[in-house]
Amino acid sequence: MADSGRGLSLSGPKRCNALYNRSVCGGAVRTFRANVAFLAVVVFLASCLASCSREPELGTPAIQISVPSGDVAGELSWSPDRRCAAFVISNRDGHSPLTTTRVGVVEPGVDGYREVRLPAPNERFSTILERWESPGVLRVHATTPDAELSARYSCSSRKLELIP
Repeated sequence: MADSGRGLSLSGPKRCNALYNRSVCGGAVRTFRANVAFLAVVVFLASCLASCSREPELGTPAIQISVPSGDVAGELSWSPDRRCAAFVISNRDGHSPLTTTRVGVVEPGVDGYREVRLPAPNERFSTILERWESPGVLRVHATTPDAELSARYSCSSRKLELIP
């Protein structure tokens, strides 16, 4: 069938039927979907950048940490309940990481920090921050010449429990 003068062609490469209008036949729907997909990607990336920013979250108390000279403190990792935070202290000169890295825990309103140390006879070995298991419960890891150790540290009880 030829064009009847109404602007709609029923023949040729863009065969349109009565269920579709001109914009569908012209590819506008595909373009709209591409634009929506692009905007979704932009929104996702913007939210990732916002959550990865190093600015403190609202309600996060300001903490100042003083470490011994020759040591450096890593970035704070806040417990999900924001009652305590953990960080890694390490030797500035990079001496043996087996014995010179340890986890420190701070609480808002409390001066100083506590070092998370393994029980004897392994107290001289480094502890490494793994993750928060739950609010106020920190998982730490240690490597000794004899074994790999995992432990839980509770901010409320201030006790370290080795995980078998």
